[in-house]
Amino acid sequence: MLYFSSTYLQNKTFQSLEDLFQNVSPKMVTLFYDTNIVVYHRDFYLNPRHFASNSSNQEIIHALRYLNEQVSRYDLDVFAFLGVDESSRRKSDFSINIEKRFQTHEAMMQLLYLDYNDFDRFIQHKKKEDPVIDNGEYPDSMLPFLQQDSIYQHPLIVMYILCLKVILLYYKFEKNEISRKEAIDELNHFMREEIDSISAMMYVLCLHLFGGSDDFKNIFFPKKSLPINERLHKIFNGAIDLIFPTIINKLQIKNLIPIFVSTDKRISKLNSLMGIRARFNTNETYSYSPELIQADFLGRLKWTKEEMDQLYVVPQSDINRLNRFDGRPRMTTHLLKYVKPLETVLIKLWQNA
Repeated sequence: MLYFSSTYLQNKTFQSLEDLFQNVSPKMVTLFYDTNIVVYHRDFYLNPRHFASNSSNQEIIHALRYLNEQVSRYDLDVFAFLGVDESSRRKSDFSINIEKRFQTHEAMMQLLYLDYNDFDRFIQHKKKEDPVIDNGEYPDSMLPFLQQDSIYQHPLIVMYILCLKVILLYYKFEKNEISRKEAIDELNHFMREEIDSISAMMYVLCLHLFGGSDDFKNIFFPKKSLPINERLHKIFNGAIDLIFPTIINKLQIKNLIPIFVSTDKRISKLNSLMGIRARFNTNETYSYSPELIQADFLGRLKWTKEEMDQLYVVPQSDINRLNRFDGRPRMTTHLLKYVKPLETVLIKLWQNA
Protein backbone atom coordinates (compact mmCIF):
# COMPACT_ATOMS: atom_id res chain seq x y z
CA MET A 1 0.00 0.00 0.00
CA LEU A 2 2.80 2.45 0.88
CA TYR A 3 6.04 2.79 -1.05
CA PHE A 4 9.07 4.88 -0.13
CA SER A 5 11.70 5.76 -2.74
CA SER A 6 14.36 8.33 -3.51
CA THR A 7 16.79 9.09 -6.32
CA TYR A 8 19.39 9.37 -3.55
CA LEU A 9 18.88 5.69 -2.69
CA GLN A 10 19.07 4.22 -6.17
CA ASN A 11 17.32 0.98 -7.08
CA LYS A 12 15.71 0.68 -3.65
CA THR A 13 11.99 0.80 -2.90
CA PHE A 14 10.86 0.39 0.69
CA GLN A 15 7.43 -0.63 1.92
CA SER A 16 7.98 0.57 5.47
CA LEU A 17 9.84 3.34 7.20
CA GLU A 18 11.55 0.75 9.39
CA ASP A 19 13.18 -0.70 6.25
CA LEU A 20 14.04 2.77 4.98
CA PHE A 21 15.75 3.62 8.26
CA GLN A 22 18.01 0.61 7.89
CA ASN A 23 19.58 2.57 5.02
CA VAL A 24 19.37 6.17 6.21
CA SER A 25 18.86 7.88 9.56
CA PRO A 26 15.40 9.36 10.29
CA LYS A 27 17.15 12.64 11.01
CA MET A 28 18.32 12.80 7.40
CA VAL A 29 15.00 12.48 5.55
CA THR A 30 12.02 14.58 4.54
CA LEU A 31 8.81 12.86 3.49
CA PHE A 32 6.94 14.17 0.45
CA TYR A 33 3.41 12.77 0.16
CA ASP A 34 1.97 12.08 -3.28
CA THR A 35 -1.46 13.34 -4.29
CA ASN A 36 -3.29 10.07 -3.61
CA ILE A 37 -2.14 10.07 0.00
CA VAL A 38 -3.36 13.66 0.37
CA VAL A 39 -6.75 12.73 -1.10
CA TYR A 40 -7.05 9.77 1.28
CA HIS A 41 -6.31 12.07 4.22
CA ARG A 42 -8.96 14.54 3.04
CA ASP A 43 -11.65 11.92 2.45
CA PHE A 44 -10.97 10.27 5.78
CA TYR A 45 -10.95 13.57 7.65
CA LEU A 46 -14.23 14.86 6.20
CA ASN A 47 -16.27 11.78 7.08
CA PRO A 48 -14.15 9.30 9.06
CA ARG A 49 -17.01 7.11 10.27
CA HIS A 50 -18.35 6.56 6.75
CA PHE A 51 -14.83 6.09 5.40
CA ALA A 52 -14.03 3.49 8.06
CA SER A 53 -17.30 1.61 7.48
CA ASN A 54 -16.21 0.77 3.93
CA SER A 55 -14.36 -2.54 4.08
CA SER A 56 -12.25 -1.61 1.04
CA ASN A 57 -10.77 1.32 2.99
CA GLN A 58 -9.30 -0.71 5.84
CA GLU A 59 -5.86 -0.89 4.27
CA ILE A 60 -5.94 2.85 3.65
CA ILE A 61 -6.84 3.61 7.27
CA HIS A 62 -4.03 1.32 8.40
CA ALA A 63 -1.63 3.26 6.16
CA LEU A 64 -2.80 6.65 7.47
CA ARG A 65 -2.53 5.47 11.06
CA TYR A 66 0.93 4.03 10.36
CA LEU A 67 2.20 7.27 8.78
CA ASN A 68 0.82 9.31 11.65
CA GLU A 69 2.48 7.09 14.21
CA GLN A 70 5.88 7.06 12.50
CA VAL A 71 5.90 10.80 11.83
CA SER A 72 5.23 11.39 15.52
CA ARG A 73 7.71 8.77 16.72
CA TYR A 74 10.64 10.02 14.64
CA ASP A 75 9.63 13.70 14.49
CA LEU A 76 9.80 13.62 10.71
CA ASP A 77 9.47 16.55 8.35
CA VAL A 78 6.43 16.09 6.12
CA PHE A 79 5.55 18.08 3.02
CA ALA A 80 2.23 17.56 1.33
CA PHE A 81 1.62 20.93 -0.33
CA LEU A 82 2.25 19.63 -3.85
CA GLY A 83 -0.50 17.05 -3.41
CA VAL A 84 -2.72 19.63 -1.68
CA ASP A 85 -2.43 21.94 -4.69
CA GLU A 86 -2.86 19.23 -7.32
CA SER A 87 -5.94 17.76 -5.65
CA SER A 88 -7.54 21.20 -5.32
CA ARG A 89 -7.52 22.33 -8.94
CA ARG A 90 -10.55 22.96 -11.11
CA LYS A 91 -11.34 20.51 -13.89
CA SER A 92 -11.99 23.26 -16.43
CA ASP A 93 -8.63 25.05 -16.40
CA PHE A 94 -6.41 23.63 -13.60
CA SER A 95 -6.64 26.82 -11.56
CA ILE A 96 -6.63 26.49 -7.77
CA ASN A 97 -10.03 26.19 -6.11
CA ILE A 98 -9.19 28.21 -3.01
CA GLU A 99 -12.05 26.80 -0.94
CA LYS A 100 -11.08 23.23 -1.75
CA ARG A 101 -7.43 23.94 -1.11
CA PHE A 102 -8.24 25.37 2.31
CA GLN A 103 -10.35 22.31 3.15
CA THR A 104 -7.58 19.94 2.02
CA HIS A 105 -4.91 21.86 3.91
CA GLU A 106 -7.05 21.83 7.05
CA ALA A 107 -7.54 18.06 6.76
CA MET A 108 -3.83 17.43 6.41
CA MET A 109 -2.86 19.67 9.33
CA GLN A 110 -5.47 18.22 11.66
CA LEU A 111 -4.50 14.64 10.92
CA LEU A 112 -0.75 15.23 10.97
CA TYR A 113 -1.03 16.53 14.52
CA LEU A 114 -3.56 13.95 15.66
CA ASP A 115 -2.06 11.61 18.23
CA TYR A 116 -2.16 8.14 16.72
CA ASN A 117 -3.72 6.83 19.94
CA ASP A 118 -6.73 9.07 19.23
CA PHE A 119 -7.49 7.65 15.78
CA ASP A 120 -10.37 5.46 16.90
CA ARG A 121 -11.86 8.25 19.01
CA PHE A 122 -11.56 10.60 16.03
CA ILE A 123 -13.44 8.15 13.81
CA GLN A 124 -16.29 7.93 16.30
CA HIS A 125 -16.65 11.59 17.26
CA LYS A 126 -15.54 13.73 14.29
CA LYS A 127 -18.53 15.50 12.73
CA LYS A 128 -19.10 14.96 9.05
CA GLU A 129 -18.11 17.79 6.71
CA ASP A 130 -19.31 18.13 3.12
CA PRO A 131 -16.53 18.06 0.53
CA VAL A 132 -16.04 20.96 -1.83
CA ILE A 133 -17.33 19.64 -5.15
CA ASP A 134 -16.04 20.67 -8.58
CA ASN A 135 -18.84 20.30 -11.11
CA GLY A 136 -16.75 21.46 -14.05
CA GLU A 137 -15.88 19.43 -17.13
CA TYR A 138 -12.48 18.56 -18.53
CA PRO A 139 -11.76 20.58 -21.69
CA ASP A 140 -11.07 19.00 -25.08
CA SER A 141 -7.42 20.02 -24.81
CA MET A 142 -5.05 20.17 -21.87
CA LEU A 143 -3.60 23.44 -23.16
CA PRO A 144 -5.58 25.57 -20.63
CA PHE A 145 -4.08 23.46 -17.84
CA LEU A 146 -0.54 23.88 -19.15
CA GLN A 147 -0.96 27.65 -19.41
CA GLN A 148 -1.66 27.93 -15.67
CA ASP A 149 1.24 29.30 -13.65
CA SER A 150 2.28 26.66 -11.13
CA ILE A 151 5.33 24.96 -9.70
CA TYR A 152 4.61 22.17 -12.17
CA GLN A 153 4.22 24.27 -15.28
CA HIS A 154 7.58 24.08 -17.06
CA PRO A 155 8.50 20.43 -16.43
CA LEU A 156 4.83 19.50 -16.94
CA ILE A 157 4.74 21.07 -20.39
CA VAL A 158 7.70 18.91 -21.40
CA MET A 159 6.36 15.72 -19.86
CA TYR A 160 2.86 16.06 -21.29
CA ILE A 161 4.27 16.64 -24.77
CA LEU A 162 6.50 13.59 -24.34
CA CYS A 163 3.58 11.46 -23.16
CA LEU A 164 1.62 12.36 -26.29
CA LYS A 165 4.64 11.68 -28.49
CA VAL A 166 5.33 8.30 -26.87
CA ILE A 167 1.72 7.14 -27.25
CA LEU A 168 1.87 8.03 -30.95
CA LEU A 169 5.16 6.16 -31.30
CA TYR A 170 3.67 3.16 -29.55
CA TYR A 171 0.73 3.07 -31.99
CA LYS A 172 3.24 2.97 -34.86
CA PHE A 173 5.22 0.27 -33.07
CA GLU A 174 2.11 -1.86 -32.50
CA LYS A 175 1.26 -1.63 -36.20
CA ASN A 176 4.82 -2.72 -37.10
CA GLU A 177 5.40 0.58 -38.86
CA ILE A 178 8.59 1.10 -36.81
CA SER A 179 10.87 -1.19 -34.83
CA ARG A 180 11.49 -0.85 -31.11
CA LYS A 181 14.92 0.66 -31.86
CA GLU A 182 13.45 3.12 -34.37
CA ALA A 183 10.89 4.22 -31.76
CA ILE A 184 13.64 5.04 -29.27
CA ASP A 185 15.71 6.74 -31.95
CA GLU A 186 12.73 8.93 -32.87
CA LEU A 187 12.11 9.76 -29.21
CA ASN A 188 15.77 10.70 -28.77
CA HIS A 189 15.64 12.94 -31.83
CA PHE A 190 12.43 14.59 -30.64
CA MET A 191 13.80 15.29 -27.14
CA ARG A 192 17.23 16.48 -28.21
CA GLU A 193 16.67 18.16 -31.55
CA GLU A 194 13.07 19.36 -31.63
CA ILE A 195 12.14 20.40 -28.09
CA ASP A 196 15.66 20.46 -26.57
CA SER A 197 14.27 19.08 -23.31
CA ILE A 198 15.39 15.70 -22.05
CA SER A 199 13.56 13.60 -19.48
CA ALA A 200 15.57 10.74 -18.01
CA MET A 201 12.38 9.45 -16.39
CA MET A 202 10.61 9.18 -19.74
CA TYR A 203 13.66 7.75 -21.48
CA VAL A 204 14.01 4.92 -18.96
CA LEU A 205 10.25 4.31 -19.04
CA CYS A 206 10.40 3.98 -22.84
CA LEU A 207 13.37 1.63 -22.76
CA HIS A 208 11.10 -0.63 -20.73
CA LEU A 209 7.97 0.04 -22.78
CA PHE A 210 9.55 -0.64 -26.17
CA GLY A 211 11.76 -3.30 -24.62
CA GLY A 212 8.73 -5.48 -23.97
CA SER A 213 7.86 -4.55 -20.37
CA ASP A 214 4.40 -3.15 -19.56
CA ASP A 215 5.31 -2.36 -15.94
CA PHE A 216 5.01 1.41 -16.42
CA LYS A 217 2.71 1.69 -19.44
CA ASN A 218 -0.52 2.39 -17.56
CA ILE A 219 0.95 5.38 -15.76
CA PHE A 220 -0.23 7.55 -18.64
CA PHE A 221 -1.81 5.32 -21.31
CA PRO A 222 -5.61 5.90 -21.08
CA LYS A 223 -8.32 3.25 -21.34
CA LYS A 224 -10.13 3.15 -24.67
CA SER A 225 -13.49 3.20 -22.90
CA LEU A 226 -13.02 6.78 -21.63
CA PRO A 227 -14.41 9.83 -23.44
CA ILE A 228 -11.72 11.67 -25.40
CA ASN A 229 -11.44 14.60 -22.98
CA GLU A 230 -11.00 12.17 -20.08
CA ARG A 231 -8.37 10.23 -22.01
CA LEU A 232 -6.38 13.43 -22.45
CA HIS A 233 -6.78 14.19 -18.77
CA LYS A 234 -5.52 10.69 -17.90
CA ILE A 235 -2.39 11.42 -19.95
CA PHE A 236 -2.08 14.79 -18.20
CA ASN A 237 -2.39 13.19 -14.75
CA GLY A 238 0.21 10.62 -15.75
CA ALA A 239 2.55 13.43 -16.76
CA ILE A 240 2.13 14.99 -13.32
CA ASP A 241 2.87 11.64 -11.67
CA LEU A 242 6.03 11.31 -13.75
CA ILE A 243 7.41 14.75 -12.80
CA PHE A 244 6.41 14.55 -9.13
CA PRO A 245 9.60 12.78 -7.94
CA THR A 246 11.77 15.21 -9.92
CA ILE A 247 9.97 18.21 -8.44
CA ILE A 248 10.60 17.05 -4.87
CA ASN A 249 14.31 16.83 -5.63
CA LYS A 250 14.16 20.45 -6.69
CA LEU A 251 12.53 21.29 -3.34
CA GLN A 252 15.20 19.51 -1.31
CA ILE A 253 15.26 21.09 2.14
CA LYS A 254 18.17 21.60 4.55
CA ASN A 255 20.28 19.02 2.69
CA LEU A 256 17.89 16.31 3.85
CA ILE A 257 17.18 13.36 1.59
CA PRO A 258 13.77 13.76 -0.08
CA ILE A 259 11.71 10.58 0.25
CA PHE A 260 8.80 10.15 -2.13
CA VAL A 261 5.87 8.52 -0.30
CA SER A 262 3.34 7.03 -2.68
CA THR A 263 0.57 4.50 -2.99
CA ASP A 264 1.59 3.86 -6.60
CA LYS A 265 4.06 0.98 -6.88
CA ARG A 266 4.82 1.78 -10.53
CA ILE A 267 5.89 5.39 -9.96
CA SER A 268 7.89 4.45 -6.88
CA LYS A 269 9.72 1.69 -8.72
CA LEU A 270 10.45 3.91 -11.70
CA ASN A 271 11.69 6.64 -9.37
CA SER A 272 13.96 4.18 -7.58
CA LEU A 273 15.65 3.28 -10.88
CA MET A 274 16.86 6.89 -11.18
CA GLY A 275 20.03 7.96 -9.43
CA ILE A 276 21.19 11.58 -9.29
CA ARG A 277 24.90 12.02 -9.96
CA ALA A 278 25.00 15.81 -10.44
CA ARG A 279 22.57 18.70 -10.17
CA PHE A 280 22.72 22.22 -11.55
CA ASN A 281 20.54 24.35 -9.34
CA THR A 282 19.52 27.92 -10.15
CA ASN A 283 17.69 28.29 -6.80
CA GLU A 284 14.65 29.32 -8.83
CA THR A 285 11.43 27.52 -7.92
CA TYR A 286 10.19 27.53 -11.51
CA SER A 287 13.43 26.44 -13.09
CA TYR A 288 13.70 23.14 -14.92
CA SER A 289 17.39 22.70 -14.17
CA PRO A 290 19.42 19.87 -15.72
CA GLU A 291 20.49 16.81 -13.79
CA LEU A 292 22.95 14.06 -14.58
CA ILE A 293 21.13 10.78 -14.01
CA GLN A 294 22.32 7.21 -13.77
CA ALA A 295 19.61 4.62 -14.36
CA ASP A 296 19.06 0.93 -13.68
CA PHE A 297 16.64 -1.37 -15.47
CA LEU A 298 14.28 -4.18 -14.66
CA GLY A 299 14.92 -7.61 -16.14
CA ARG A 300 13.00 -9.27 -18.96
CA LEU A 301 13.77 -6.56 -21.54
CA LYS A 302 14.10 -7.67 -25.15
CA TRP A 303 16.96 -5.39 -26.15
CA THR A 304 20.04 -7.16 -27.44
CA LYS A 305 23.43 -6.32 -25.97
CA GLU A 306 24.36 -4.53 -29.19
CA GLU A 307 21.19 -2.44 -29.04
CA MET A 308 21.74 -1.59 -25.37
CA ASP A 309 25.28 -0.49 -26.13
CA GLN A 310 23.92 1.81 -28.85
CA LEU A 311 21.18 3.11 -26.56
CA TYR A 312 23.74 4.06 -23.91
CA VAL A 313 25.76 6.18 -26.34
CA VAL A 314 23.16 8.95 -26.75
CA PRO A 315 22.52 9.69 -23.04
CA GLN A 316 26.25 9.60 -22.29
CA SER A 317 26.80 12.28 -24.91
CA ASP A 318 24.44 14.56 -22.96
CA ILE A 319 27.21 15.28 -20.46
CA ASN A 320 28.49 17.78 -23.03
CA ARG A 321 25.11 19.51 -23.00
CA LEU A 322 25.58 20.37 -19.33
CA ASN A 323 28.57 22.51 -20.24
CA ARG A 324 26.20 24.84 -22.08
CA PHE A 325 24.05 25.43 -19.00
CA ASP A 326 24.28 29.12 -18.13
CA GLY A 327 22.70 28.93 -14.67
CA ARG A 328 19.52 30.76 -15.65
CA PRO A 329 16.02 29.36 -15.08
CA ARG A 330 14.82 27.15 -17.90
CA MET A 331 11.36 28.09 -19.18
CA THR A 332 9.38 25.88 -21.56
CA THR A 333 6.27 27.87 -22.46
CA HIS A 334 7.63 28.24 -26.00
CA LEU A 335 6.95 24.50 -26.39
CA LEU A 336 3.19 24.94 -25.97
CA LYS A 337 2.96 25.14 -29.77
CA TYR A 338 3.49 21.35 -29.86
CA VAL A 339 0.49 20.51 -27.68
CA LYS A 340 -2.50 20.97 -29.99
CA PRO A 341 -0.91 19.35 -33.08
CA LEU A 342 0.04 16.23 -31.08
CA GLU A 343 -3.37 16.09 -29.40
CA THR A 344 -5.09 16.47 -32.75
CA VAL A 345 -3.19 13.57 -34.33
CA LEU A 346 -3.90 11.37 -31.32
CA ILE A 347 -7.61 12.26 -31.24
CA LYS A 348 -7.93 11.38 -34.93
CA LEU A 349 -6.35 7.99 -34.24
CA TRP A 350 -8.82 7.40 -31.42
CA GLN A 351 -11.76 8.44 -33.57
CA ASN A 352 -10.73 6.15 -36.43
CA ALA A 353 -9.94 3.16 -34.23
